[in-house]
Amino acid sequence: MSQSVPSIDPYRNSDLFSNYYFDERVFELDEWDCNEEAERAFEELQALYDTERGTLENYDEDPLRRHWIDEVLSILGYEPLPETPILDARGSVDGPCTTPPTNAVLARR
Repeated sequence: MSQSVPSIDPYRNSDLFSNYYFDERVFELDEWDCNEEAERAFEELQALYDTERGTLENYDEDPLRRHWIDEVLSILGYEPLPETPILDARGSVDGPCTTPPTNAVLARR
């Protein structure tokens, strides 16, 4: 069995695609031209971190989510999902705990 040789390329191919595809074709894709968006997002993330860095480790779950996680997701273009409240109880539960398992998960049991 052959092993991939580490390279100095800006990607890890693992022999899934031809190097030609990465070296020539990917850079031509419209989706690849996102430097301005990425730089703007990085600057927003850096500003948020500069604002919150002194308090992040002191946050409990709810304030951490509200002041850090939801903000980071929003900057990256994702919509934060609310947690599902527990009826007749204090607090809330994480979404994955309330999602029924998929057939793939059940098959592994």
